[in-house]
Amino acid sequence: MVMGGLLRTQPSLSSNLSIMGPLEEMPNEVKERILGLLEKKNLGRVSRCNQHLHSLAVRVLYSEITIRESDLASDLAEWQALLERRDCANVVRHVRVVAPHDWLGIEGSDESDELTEVDSPWPVFVDWVRALPGLKHLTWDCLLGLPAALLQALTAQHQESRLTCAVHLTWFNMAWVLLCLSKIDESPGALLALPNIQSIAFGYDDQRPDRIDAIIAAQPEYTFAEAQPAPPDDTLAVVQRMTAGMASGLRVVQGTYGFRVPFCLLWAGAQELLESLDNQEKEKEKKKKKKGALRQLILTEEHETDTRRHLLDWAHHTDFDELRVLCLDAQVDMSAMAPILQEYSFPHLTHLSLNVNNALGPLDDFHLRQLLETVHPLTSLSLQGLVAATTLQAILPRHGRTLRTLTLLPRRRRPLSLSVIVSIASHCVFLEELTLVVRRPRDHAPQPPTYFALGTIARLQSLHLHIDQVLFFPLNSRANGQSTYTVVLDTNRDFIDNPDHWELEGEKEECEPRYYTSDAVDRSRAMEIFRAVYKGKYMVGQGQPRMLEEMTITPIAGTWDEGIAKACRAGGRHWRIKRSERDDERHVAYVEETNVGNFRKGEFDVWDEDHDFDVWDEDREG
Repeated sequence: MVMGGLLRTQPSLSSNLSIMGPLEEMPNEVKERILGLLEKKNLGRVSRCNQHLHSLAVRVLYSEITIRESDLASDLAEWQALLERRDCANVVRHVRVVAPHDWLGIEGSDESDELTEVDSPWPVFVDWVRALPGLKHLTWDCLLGLPAALLQALTAQHQESRLTCAVHLTWFNMAWVLLCLSKIDESPGALLALPNIQSIAFGYDDQRPDRIDAIIAAQPEYTFAEAQPAPPDDTLAVVQRMTAGMASGLRVVQGTYGFRVPFCLLWAGAQELLESLDNQEKEKEKKKKKKGALRQLILTEEHETDTRRHLLDWAHHTDFDELRVLCLDAQVDMSAMAPILQEYSFPHLTHLSLNVNNALGPLDDFHLRQLLETVHPLTSLSLQGLVAATTLQAILPRHGRTLRTLTLLPRRRRPLSLSVIVSIASHCVFLEELTLVVRRPRDHAPQPPTYFALGTIARLQSLHLHIDQVLFFPLNSRANGQSTYTVVLDTNRDFIDNPDHWELEGEKEECEPRYYTSDAVDRSRAMEIFRAVYKGKYMVGQGQPRMLEEMTITPIAGTWDEGIAKACRAGGRHWRIKRSERDDERHVAYVEETNVGNFRKGEFDVWDEDHDFDVWDEDREG
C-alpha cells in the first residue's frame, strides 16, 4: 500500500517502471531501479524529504526477501552483497525460502547426505540468518525441509530472540519433506521440543485437495514403522493424537490448512503412499471415461423400497461429480449414501432435497452430516424427516450465506426449537424462501421471539410455517386436514398499532362444527404470528422493510406418522389474510363456502372475539 501511494504521488516515477507486482516476486534489479530514481536530486526540492522517501522505500522493498532453494548459494551471495552495500540488514523482518514447482530437489534416499556435506551452503545460510538483527519470521516453503543444522541453530537462538518459524507443506512436496526429516540423525521425538516452530500450514491445490486428506488418513499404517531410531512410546502417542486432530480439522477449514501445533508429522513410506494415490487416481480416471456425466438425479416414492440398489447401480454407470441437482423424495437410508460419499465429492451440487429415513437416529445423522460437510455450499436445501438439531446447527455456518431456499420438515413430533430458528436467522442472511415446522406454544399463544427472529431475515420473500398442533385439535374429530392462512404483506406499518386495517377472507370445505369452533383461536393466532414476523422485518429494514410477498401458516393436526404430505392431501380450509382495498371503515371479511357444488357467502367482523362459526349452521338452515 505504501509503494502504491508513493508511485501515485510521483507520475514520472511510475511511468519509468516496466515491472510491478508483489514485493516477493519483484526482481532485485527493479528494486534497485526504484531506489536509484529516488536518489536523484530532481525528485524533490528538499533533501530531507528525499532522504525520508529513500529510507521508506528501503524498508518496504527489503523487509521481506525471498531465496530460491534451487539457487541457494548464488541468491545468498547476492543478498549478502546487496544488504551490505545498502547497509539495510536491520530492516529485514521476513526471510522466505521457496522452491520452484518444477524442481524436485532430491530424488531417492542417497541425496539426503547433501544436508551434512562440508561444501553445502546451509552453514553459511544459518550464520547469515542468525546475523540478521531484526528478523522475526522465517517461512520454509521448499522441498528439502529444515536441515538438522538449521533446526539446531534456531533452537539455540530461541532463548535470545522472538524468531518464529513456519513450515509450509504443499501436496506436491509433502512426501519429500517427510522423507528428509525422517532421516535426520536425531530422534524424531526431539522435534516435539522445538518451541520456535509455532505453526504448520498445509496448503493444497484447488484441484487436488484429497491428497492431504488421504495421506493423513493413512498415516497410522506408516507410523514410524521404518524410522530409525524409533521414538519412545509416549512420543508416539502424542503424535498419533495430534495427527488425529489434524485429520478432523481438515474437513472444516477451507483454503489453507493451518494448525498452531509443534511440527512432528513424520513417518516413513510417504513417497510410496503418494505413488499409490497416483495409481488410484489413474484408475479412477479410466473408469470415469466410460461413464456418462449425470447432471440431475431424482428418486420418487416409486423407488422407495429399492433406494440403496438404485443408488449403487447408478454409481457404477454414471459420474456423480457433475451432479447439479439431487432430489431423493423417496425415504432414503443415509447409510446407502456412504459408498457414494467415499468416491464422489459432488463439487457442482447446488440443489439438494432429501427425505431422510433415519431409522438408526444419530448413526444415520453421521452420514447426513458427512454429505452436507462434503458438498460445496448449496443454494437450495430441503430436508424432510428426523434430523438432529445439532446436525442442523453444524451445517448452517457452511451453507447459510449461499442458501436462497430452505425447507426443514421433521417428523414424529420433533418440530424445530427456538435455538435452531435463531441460528437460521443469523446464518441464512440471503434467504428468500423458508419452510419450517415450529412448535405449538403450550399456552395456545405464539412465541414472539421465534417469529420475530424469522422476520429479521432481510431478503425473505416467502415464509411457510407448519405449526405442530397435534395436541390442540380433538383427535376424535375430523382434524386430519389442515388450515392454511396466507398472509400478503405490504410496507404500511399502520396495522402494527391498528390491526383493523386488515381483513380475512378465504375458502373452506365441509367439516364438523367442533372444528369450526377451534379454528376461531387459530385465526387469532395467525394474525399474532404475522404481526411478530413483520415487526422483525420492520426493525431490520429501519422503517422500510423489504416486501414479504407471501406467508402461509398451516396448523398440522392428526397423526404424525401419516406424514405432512399425506395430511395436506386430506383436505381442509384455506384462509387468506390481506389488506382491505375497499373502505377502511368496514372491517369485515368475505368467506366463501364450497359444499357439494353449493355456493354461499357471508360476512362477519374479523376482530369480533365473540364470533363463533356455529353461525354458519344457522345461516345454512335459514
